[in-house]
Amino acid sequence: MILNKLRAFIFYKQARKFRRQGQYSSIALKLFLRAWLLSKNKNYLLGYIKYRRDLGRVISFSLARKIIQAWPGFNQKERELLFAFLLEGGFQGLTPPDSVFITKSSIPAVLASKDFEHISRQQQFLVSIYSQQSLWRTELTKLLQYHVQRQGICIVGNSGNMLNTNLGSTIDAAGFIVRFNAFQSGKHFTTDLGQQCNLWCMTPSFKPNKLRTVDWLLVTGPEIQYRLADWGAFYPFLEKQIPIVTVPLEVWRQLVTELQAPPSAGISVLAFFYWLLGSWAGISVAGFGALSETQTTYHYMNPKNKPSERHNWVGEERIIRRWLKEGLRSLHS
Repeated sequence: MILNKLRAFIFYKQARKFRRQGQYSSIALKLFLRAWLLSKNKNYLLGYIKYRRDLGRVISFSLARKIIQAWPGFNQKERELLFAFLLEGGFQGLTPPDSVFITKSSIPAVLASKDFEHISRQQQFLVSIYSQQSLWRTELTKLLQYHVQRQGICIVGNSGNMLNTNLGSTIDAAGFIVRFNAFQSGKHFTTDLGQQCNLWCMTPSFKPNKLRTVDWLLVTGPEIQYRLADWGAFYPFLEKQIPIVTVPLEVWRQLVTELQAPPSAGISVLAFFYWLLGSWAGISVAGFGALSETQTTYHYMNPKNKPSERHNWVGEERIIRRWLKEGLRSLHS
């Protein structure tokens, strides 16, 4: 028994290390699973479930039953997350009888699953993220299709290779422009970067210091309306009735399968747009490191910024170069 617990701890510790490093592979998944099977520790089960979700997989029926059996051992925060995963897997009928306790959750899918008598205005906004997601994606698709047939779509990354390109006017000539996180459109950047932005893409951890005038917000990550609990940075956009769309788990799963690592926001958005449109026609891209052979800083605004070691940058470059051959247009060439 003691030996099994020790082995389980070692497996779990190694699996967590792989996860922190961004190694998304079947090896780490098996380590999480073996740790739990050896010890039946609920923390190891939770680690296995969360890592499995990192890989883009929904809860299976057998796993749903195991969650219900271990339910009493989880705290409230853990229950909310697991409840969301059960909903995503289509197992609402298996949810525990005390799941009504979830009255303070900030996970949109959980809030939308029940008729709570009293929820805050902010929580009402979160319900709209879940209840209108399908409609918003449909509207976004139609809008993108419209611009594909006219001035086109331009997706602009933050790579240092944007400096001294004089691409600003070309970018602003597009009908629909996408930018990421801490982009800058100040006067001394306009010549290279342009100024317009229709869709602002953010990672869940990014905290904007001001509310920009945009038409759409896209939050990257593995279908985070079932995962993210802290939506505080996005409330101001909902208050201004700006639609917030998320990246479907299917898109995330396809990228993780090829990269064996969490995909960056840039490649996630490109894959999402292809998923919506089914083609690269009318889509141009700039400001991605893979688009230029020139060695530059990671981020044009802050040369001290370093690329995250969790991403498979070599693999992402390979994918982008394949997409360029399939019809994606680079403004750098």
